[in-house]
Amino acid sequence: MAARRSGISLTWASALLLAAAAGCAPVSQGDAEDGQVPSPEELEQEEIRLIREFTNRLPPDTARRQERLFGTDPSRIRYLPDIDRYLILLRNSHQVLLCDPDLKILDRQPTPASPVAWDVGPGLRLYVGGERTSRIEVFQVEADRIRSVQSLDPPDVVSVTDLALVEKWNVLFLLDSFERRLVRFKLDDGVSAASDAGPPAVGFPIGAGPLRMVQLAQHLIVLSLLEHQLIVLPLEQGFPNFEKASRIGNDGPFWSLAAMEREGDLLIAAGGIENRPLDRTQGEFGYIDSFLYLFRLKKDQGAYRWQESMRQNPSAFQQFNLSEINVVTPKAVVFQTHSKDEVGLWVSGFGAESLAEFRLDGLRPRLRRKLDSAPGISDIALAPSANSDSHSLALANPLTDRVEIRDPMQESPLAVLKPDPTQSRLATAESRLGEALFFTTLLTPDNSSEGQLSRFTCEGCHWEGTIDGRVHFTGREDIHASTKPLNGMAHNLPLFSRGGDRSLSTMVLAEFRVANQGRRDVFEVDADQHPWLEWPTDREPTIGPDLLRRAFLAFFVDFDHRPNPWRSGRPELDPLALRGLDVFQQRCQDCHQALRSTRGEEHIPRNQWPHRLAGRGDDPLWAAPFFSRTGVEPYVDEAGARVPSLRRVWLKYPYFTNGSSLTLRDLLFRFRFNGSSAWHHLEKPEGGIQRLTPSEVEALEAALRYF
Repeated sequence: MAARRSGISLTWASALLLAAAAGCAPVSQGDAEDGQVPSPEELEQEEIRLIREFTNRLPPDTARRQERLFGTDPSRIRYLPDIDRYLILLRNSHQVLLCDPDLKILDRQPTPASPVAWDVGPGLRLYVGGERTSRIEVFQVEADRIRSVQSLDPPDVVSVTDLALVEKWNVLFLLDSFERRLVRFKLDDGVSAASDAGPPAVGFPIGAGPLRMVQLAQHLIVLSLLEHQLIVLPLEQGFPNFEKASRIGNDGPFWSLAAMEREGDLLIAAGGIENRPLDRTQGEFGYIDSFLYLFRLKKDQGAYRWQESMRQNPSAFQQFNLSEINVVTPKAVVFQTHSKDEVGLWVSGFGAESLAEFRLDGLRPRLRRKLDSAPGISDIALAPSANSDSHSLALANPLTDRVEIRDPMQESPLAVLKPDPTQSRLATAESRLGEALFFTTLLTPDNSSEGQLSRFTCEGCHWEGTIDGRVHFTGREDIHASTKPLNGMAHNLPLFSRGGDRSLSTMVLAEFRVANQGRRDVFEVDADQHPWLEWPTDREPTIGPDLLRRAFLAFFVDFDHRPNPWRSGRPELDPLALRGLDVFQQRCQDCHQALRSTRGEEHIPRNQWPHRLAGRGDDPLWAAPFFSRTGVEPYVDEAGARVPSLRRVWLKYPYFTNGSSLTLRDLLFRFRFNGSSAWHHLEKPEGGIQRLTPSEVEALEAALRYF
């Protein structure tokens, strides 16, 4: 998202909108002419009052608060043809559901926290992992129930974002996004081959942001979100062979992945962002359309191979601009085999109100049909349909908390699983509207994807509100910027280094202006044109700019970080981390302060830090409301750069505005200090300049895992 310099000049109309956005009483133009336009300070104070109002309605348990704010999140779905049943993962409710063809719930079982990873093995043995724990739960799926049969705890695993079972070797492969590793975990079948002697779990570095994985034809295909890669990894004797791996790169992130074997070749489909650098030189967000990518890999010496030169071969590479057909942020892509000679593909965009079916002509995608749908689809499962022309589509939608079964030939869904009434959502109607503005093209209703223009949502740069691993040219002087997480932003002023905004009210107006082509900072939303919007029926269907801005404010107050997986099973900080806090207090806290908010709140006392970092009470921001000259140049402001929050610092990639550090360890080894002065980058250290010792780096890194 964009950033501007502070001190923006406001027109009277803008002042009226800002006042309305912050919840102030309307100001007439006559009042404005008399000098009564609300000052930025007045707007900030009113905003603080609203933030307290929004925050005080929530329960004190931070983790539970985030789970309940935006619903159950049915994020993944799978069809089991052997028993004609559906499995559904509820990410925020930590459950797996078993449903019949009409989506009637037959059984539900608790899962590891925040389940996003699963696979089904022989005999309908189900393995489920969660992104907040190392635990793997094993279930036996039957026609009318799910039985928990075993809990697995792979050593040295923190977070499981996906998993794949390799039946031949009785091995689970896990993606651990916290440790940035691929983990091979040998299942205990009571019979251990000699070649399997050794530790049950072995980890392999896989890069930042491993998100999805497909196991096919003795290969693993791994989607690395932040590295912008698809890694095609052959398995030999049940172990990954990285020397024979192929890497398919992209300038921006891939978001979804599907693969199939076809006539001895490997077909890969991926949804992602346009394969060009983000261009801001014209003031617009250029070249961030959503694309479908298709790759055909041939086998060479037992491994499927890819080289970048193959992009010039139409039989090996094809792409399609999905934004042109209003399929934006494609998080769901699935192959469909129609006959011996015909392959199809369904693609759904999380950010817009369409999903599309393609047929492959060779490798070239031909659009066959497009269906209207609510945005927010994160997964698709195909099942046989009475209509022989196609399959029925089961659509998991965490944005609306619904699951639907659709026949492509009919407008109305065949079955609907609605939000669980026992899981009451704490988000207000305004906050839910703000969520829709963030994740869909509701924010940019008239954007075009022609030429260098793009049709996009905030997730074009902020996956699930976090980051995309990019460092892009801002269009200003020689300034580049790495993407920052937007979670918890309501409490972290100033909001951007270049903008220095002191309130969300000014930031929202500027964001509306820069995101909409033609600089439209004022627009309306007709709720009747978007039936998926949960908007109270007793309100006016036309949602004006004042309410849109208040909605964005409410959403950003609610939109906090997900709980830290490192703390799972670690109720107390270990001795090394406690020693790291001492180093942090001595070397870091002058800038990265223990504040719950940078809006003027008191510092959290040092003796409370371990308590807060163990997950009891709100996390500190570890930030400050000022700029600092850290040595990372060029500076985005004469005063330097804003002090970033260190909450979930292990999630960030790369570090610094210029992306010059890829790991926390590298960041810490580059740190220099002299008395109270400190630098994160120093070209020519002079006399008296010191660095952290290796033991201090180790301790500080251990402490930062709890942040």
